[in-house]
Amino acid sequence: MNVARSMRFVTTALALAAGGPLATTSTVHAQPAQPAIVARLVAEPARVTIRAGESQAFTVTAYDAAGKVIPDAVVRVGGPRQAVAFTGGQVRAFRAGSYTATATAAGAGGQPITLDIPVIVSWPALSKIEITADAGALYTGV
Repeated sequence: MNVARSMRFVTTALALAAGGPLATTSTVHAQPAQPAIVARLVAEPARVTIRAGESQAFTVTAYDAAGKVIPDAVVRVGGPRQAVAFTGGQVRAFRAGSYTATATAAGAGGQPITLDIPVIVSWPALSKIEITADAGALYTGV
């Protein structure tokens, strides 16, 4: 959406509708807002401990140099593809192991701001264990 074009249309329409001295003045162009520059990333939780097959809430918050939250910052979080996935404010674990996920956002001068997040995935708890014998004969004293 082009904000400057929309502002020009609204300004012109209001001036013409008023029929006053504003009808002959030039339109005012709105300056696009400068996006805030990310200075720091913070993960919540800072360290992920999860079991394979489970999901849990996970967020990364971007802060500017003054320490204010940047609500619309573009932050990408990734980890080993077959081990963990980060989508929709959740982390989902697929395979047990110790991994490092990385959060990345654009910083000053286009330089990336990164944050390494330790991820430990354990196997799920056993719910049942079965021991069955092979089909065949059992021999004693052999």
